[in-house]
Amino acid sequence: MTQSELEYSLSTAVVVPVTSIPDKKAALEVAKALADGGIHVIEITLRTDAALSAIEAVANGVARGEVQTAVGAGSVSTVEQIASIRESGATFAVTPGFSENVSRAMIEAEIPHIPGIATVGEAMRGMALGLNCFKVFPAGVLGGPAFLKAISAPLPGIRFVPTGGISQANVQEYLALDSVLACGGSWITPSKLMKSGDYSKITELARNAREVGSA
Repeated sequence: MTQSELEYSLSTAVVVPVTSIPDKKAALEVAKALADGGIHVIEITLRTDAALSAIEAVANGVARGEVQTAVGAGSVSTVEQIASIRESGATFAVTPGFSENVSRAMIEAEIPHIPGIATVGEAMRGMALGLNCFKVFPAGVLGGPAFLKAISAPLPGIRFVPTGGISQANVQEYLALDSVLACGGSWITPSKLMKSGDYSKITELARNAREVGSA
């Protein structure tokens, strides 16, 4: 996957599920449930001990043709993690904040990634590396759609993937902005549904998110 292919995948997904999978056994089933709901992208954060094995489980499922999903590693914060996420089969990465060292290493390793930013200055530093798509986190705390609209003016051509504080109730407010490529959110894959194995409900939440996002 290239950087442009990643951005296209995000734009077609509209809403990107941000998940912290507690058990690798659930990973592939969650990916399948999301795909059944029309979402073929998943970001698995490196916040649990099962994260890398969960990414690998989805990547192996893709290789076997069981699901068509772009699986990414989220919460990547160090250069040292890059080798592990590549080995796990992740096709892209997302960082919580901006680190020039991490972004440079991602570019050198040819791993498509979406770096996190919270200021115009961080976006400009990323632009200097040739990047033009950024995660904005925590979007809700920073000011929501109004904040994104404000920072878009001096950054023409830059696209954003806001994450944090986004839900089914307000996602359309973000997606209505031309600068927003897609929205990241955890409401589609709540931990209680993953733990209980209620994958049909995850499919329903994914379908509802797609409908609202495409409206």
